[in-house]
Amino acid sequence: MTKTKKFLATGAGVVLLVVAVKATAPVGVTVSRWAGVIEAGHFRHHEEQTTGLKLELKTNMDTDFTLSSVVVNPGGNVGWHTHSGPVFINIRRGTLTLVEYRDGICERRDVGSGLTILEQGTGVHNAYNLTGTTVEYATAAWAPHGVPQRIDMADPGCVP
Repeated sequence: MTKTKKFLATGAGVVLLVVAVKATAPVGVTVSRWAGVIEAGHFRHHEEQTTGLKLELKTNMDTDFTLSSVVVNPGGNVGWHTHSGPVFINIRRGTLTLVEYRDGICERRDVGSGLTILEQGTGVHNAYNLTGTTVEYATAAWAPHGVPQRIDMADPGCVP
């Protein structure tokens, strides 16, 4: 359960109000994580002469970087959440159904094996396995150092 604290100032002093928000827990999910810190700076990979690939990563602050391997059993879901930075998701096996709630609208999309998508860290979302087989995927996530990359959220009422 996530708790949000609010302060209310009165003439007699400060009153603490605690409002509980019920987060949704993952169901039928196994996660393995590897994490480290990327120091602020500029990283480049230039292989343009041999492969044509040019890749740059710039950070303006120390950044936590996490690689995760996720397995979602049939009927399972990862729970409603958001991110404090971008997350790449690569589907290794199966089809993952992503449901996102943003600006009062629920959107659904199915992402199949071999595809990679980018979540920008906006909106509240959940990932479901609506199939009869296991879904496996990997994530690469970035967030400011010391800030949680995943923030559990309440179910906004979207139906997969």
